[in-house]
Amino acid sequence: RRGKVEANMFHYSAALSACEKGCAWPLALDVLSEMPGVAVKANEFSFSSAMSACAKGERWQSAVRLLGSMPEMVVTPNEVNFGAAIFACAGAGLWQMAASFLEQMAHERVRRSEE
Repeated sequence: RRGKVEANMFHYSAALSACEKGCAWPLALDVLSEMPGVAVKANEFSFSSAMSACAKGERWQSAVRLLGSMPEMVVTPNEVNFGAAIFACAGAGLWQMAASFLEQMAHERVRRSEE
């Protein structure tokens, strides 16, 4: 294995962050879906970067789908993940759905930022 570098969480996080900054939502979804196949476990930060890329790319459905898929990936959504879904829905004018995520946060006892 000389000369080969195995990708780890750091590499995938950097790639997802770049996707988020560049609004490259299709690539962010590809990167996130590739992670389990190379034994790199996605975490809250991985999901939030991918969700934010989707929100910036006006793909609210993808952001919401990612939030819903987190528990099956054994990742507990945090306030940043919910915030990305809320941002995506708000950007699409889906205020009722955005408000439902606030209710879900309260129901699941997810801490909300006071800022």
